[in-house]
Amino acid sequence: MSNKKEKIKELFHHTFDNFTELLNFKRITTDAYKSHLKNKLPANFNSERESISKMKEDFTDKMKTITYPSIIYKTTLIYAVSSFEVFLNKFLIIIYEEEPRALKSNAKSMTYEEILSHSSFKSLKGKMISSVLHDFFYKSISEQFIIINKKFGFKLEFNKAKSTIFDKLVNLETLTEIFSIRNIILHNDGIVNDIFVKNNPASKYKLGDKIILDSEFTHNKIYYLLQMITKLCYSILDDNKQKSAAS
Repeated sequence: MSNKKEKIKELFHHTFDNFTELLNFKRITTDAYKSHLKNKLPANFNSERESISKMKEDFTDKMKTITYPSIIYKTTLIYAVSSFEVFLNKFLIIIYEEEPRALKSNAKSMTYEEILSHSSFKSLKGKMISSVLHDFFYKSISEQFIIINKKFGFKLEFNKAKSTIFDKLVNLETLTEIFSIRNIILHNDGIVNDIFVKNNPASKYKLGDKIILDSEFTHNKIYYLLQMITKLCYSILDDNKQKSAAS
């Protein structure tokens, strides 16, 4: 296995573990909240006049109607998107470090003075990578995926078909909405604004809507990000010959 593949594999395992830990945090936190509510049940739940089975039935019904604090879902989704961004940054650094020729098509011109200020090629390469990634991450997530796919020949397919974790299908609308929801939660208290509507014309959310996250929605979006991580990593790790990044 090449050095690049070894690094990508290590990054994939680390990120996978990170997302697994995040989903466990969500589960444990909601379970703890259930326990908290159980301890605050009315005294009549412990009345000797009620049978054990009736108590269990009533408590089960109560659990079905729980509305968990929204902070649980907001926190997990925000952290998941941030973790994805960290992954993508590390992923691209590995590729550029192992294939510096890929920098030639988008690296900015440097003066002789700037070049000579670096004592080694490694230092110069690091500066070039930082410059390229700085500009790259100012683009939208859909633009980022299109650039990566074209530049490195990953052969990802951009459509709305339902995908599995190891195929090449990517729904850019879903990705854009996930990132947009993160942004709207952070910067506008979850209330849909004109920027969200412009970037997500097919979304069910309309101008002025309050986006409320629930367990299923949050889990599905985090899992979708994990799918995208897997697709990117296995575009490198699989044995199919990829288009040269230097082309």
